[in-house]
Amino acid sequence: MVAVSAQRTVRLTELLHAFSLALSGEAGSRLLANVGVPTSADTLLRLVKRSQLAAMETPKALGVDDFALRRGQTYGTIIVDLSTHRPIGLLTDRTAETLSQWLVEHPGIECISRDRSGEYMRGARSVLAKAILPAS
Repeated sequence: MVAVSAQRTVRLTELLHAFSLALSGEAGSRLLANVGVPTSADTLLRLVKRSQLAAMETPKALGVDDFALRRGQTYGTIIVDLSTHRPIGLLTDRTAETLSQWLVEHPGIECISRDRSGEYMRGARSVLAKAILPAS
């Protein structure tokens, strides 16, 4: 099936989109050329930019920890969905206020696993009264 003003079929577009998500522009373009589907890296990137992201459902259980952007100087916070073990958020610092703001924007959290940081405990307690928070 081809749309009225399309240059390629729906099936080919879906194939290109899958390659562009998995491999990005240049790598996807090289591999597609090897299998007989020549296309430019720019085309693959354009397909990714036009695609709709699936709505992310707020997880029930989170992991919260800090990470170093520059060791000893700049730290941020990573938020991980504990059911999928995938990162879902990066925060610019490791303060209670930033974490609590993120939690307000993403309601429905029931459990938070964190390191021993008192900042994360304060940030979570200020927003999530009923959530399970391990003691320090």
